[in-house]
Amino acid sequence: MSTDIKTELKIPDLWFDFYARFLPGTLFVAAVYMLWPGDANVPSGLWAAILALGGYCVGLMVQPLSSELTGLVHNLIAWLVTRDKYYVLKQEHLDPLRILSKMHGEATFFVQCFFLGIALLILQKTPSFQLESTGKTVIATFIFFIFALAMAVDVAWRRVRRAKFLSELAG
Repeated sequence: MSTDIKTELKIPDLWFDFYARFLPGTLFVAAVYMLWPGDANVPSGLWAAILALGGYCVGLMVQPLSSELTGLVHNLIAWLVTRDKYYVLKQEHLDPLRILSKMHGEATFFVQCFFLGIALLILQKTPSFQLESTGKTVIATFIFFIFALAMAVDVAWRRVRRAKFLSELAG
């Protein structure tokens, strides 16, 4: 595989921050903002920037827990497909940390959404936060975090299959 292809497929750290921290955290903060008591107006530019920064911080705080679950999901899927839980990481000749890193970022995004969906559900059910908690919002949150977990598993499954395909293609 040419060096150019490897370089093009590497996901920079900034993009990982965007995929795996900023987007899920900002979705969470936006959901809390929308469910907060009172009228949910479109925030001003400065307030939107503060909320986005808060979203990044939320994503950063949940990252250690999400990384653990992402690793478990990847290892479980690798075990089911190849009977080797470290299969993707062992593909050194293919440099999977570069080739497959975007898929890792996507899986982490969905795991982050899963955990933040659970947190949103807990916040809706905790009376002291006073978030809007109708049957529809609770069901939507539940569906969201179940969907996020299913998508994390799907991306991990595709990542392992892709690593296996590239390994067989190279071998």
